[in-house]
Amino acid sequence: MIKLLFVHICENAFISEGSKNLNIIGIFENIGARNFPAVHPKFSVVTGIQGDAGSYDQTLVIINQQTGQEISRVVGKSNILTPNAKAIFIGNFLMIAFPMAGKYVVNILINNNKIGDIEFNVG
Repeated sequence: MIKLLFVHICENAFISEGSKNLNIIGIFENIGARNFPAVHPKFSVVTGIQGDAGSYDQTLVIINQQTGQEISRVVGKSNILTPNAKAIFIGNFLMIAFPMAGKYVVNILINNNKIGDIEFNVG
């Protein structure tokens, strides 16, 4: 069983080579825009999961809450090396077009099962 420990939307995130520390820069919940469609050049969504050892397909899906339209998705792998260990996933979104102002959500899926989400505003 997999548990979502945290999720953050931020300007940038990376793992330091030497220390293996997670670096999260500029956590936010609002994207400012005056004209639509609005294109945001780059942001990251960082998740931490914990659970059974194994390799898991992780998908981050951005959805417009008003229309239900999928805006973008990032797909990758999360590997938990030993039972009850933790894994970090960084999904980078580039040049994402938001068609209108409003509320959006990032759904977090493991092996196509939703384990959590995070909301943010555009406009």
